[in-house]
Amino acid sequence: MKYFLWVVLPYSAFALFVAGHFWRFRHDRFGSDRRGTGTRIEGTGATLFRSGILIVIVTRLLVVSFPALHSQPYGAAHMTVIVFEVLGSALTISGAVLLAVPHMIAGTQRSLVSPIDRLTVPVLILALLSGLLVQFGSDSYLGEYRTAGTLFEWFRSLITLHPHPAAMQSAPVPYQLRGLIVTLLIAIWPYTRLSGILAGPLLHWCGRLYRAAQSRPLKRLRQ
Repeated sequence: MKYFLWVVLPYSAFALFVAGHFWRFRHDRFGSDRRGTGTRIEGTGATLFRSGILIVIVTRLLVVSFPALHSQPYGAAHMTVIVFEVLGSALTISGAVLLAVPHMIAGTQRSLVSPIDRLTVPVLILALLSGLLVQFGSDSYLGEYRTAGTLFEWFRSLITLHPHPAAMQSAPVPYQLRGLIVTLLIAIWPYTRLSGILAGPLLHWCGRLYRAAQSRPLKRLRQ
């Protein structure tokens, strides 16, 4: 069970994450999120969601890259990280709600709101709130149970292809639940409407860069 929960499941989620992005690109090039959009509520939701998720990702990367931030739980650097994480989580949740809930209430066509979309918002909220829980929980300040020695150590071991499931097996229940929730979010993310809110603009930007690079040789030939 230890290897199934903390090795097999996360690697399966990674595989679904990669395969799902290829599938979405071939299916609609992350364009399904743009059909029927354009209201002020959706525009505000997209802006809040993108800003919030960017803050959360950057904050998480900083914490993973610099574990020393956890060496002084009540220090200025650590408290600054917590403030930004709270801010990013609030913006992300608000944006996700504005993007998804109006369609669910209005009974929008299934092509826009799928059963996975209905699952995504609560899973996303749980993932963000669980992150705050392990930051503020009393266990986060006990040496062997701090995030750096459990979740981060486990996740880094997966990325380096040297899985260390024992780091999560001995972690407190809130840390284990957070690991499983994030794993579920990674697995379903490409198949949700929210994924296009991030990937769609990025794909459009990359396309513009590619077209600009392709047009330069033509301009030189004409000159």
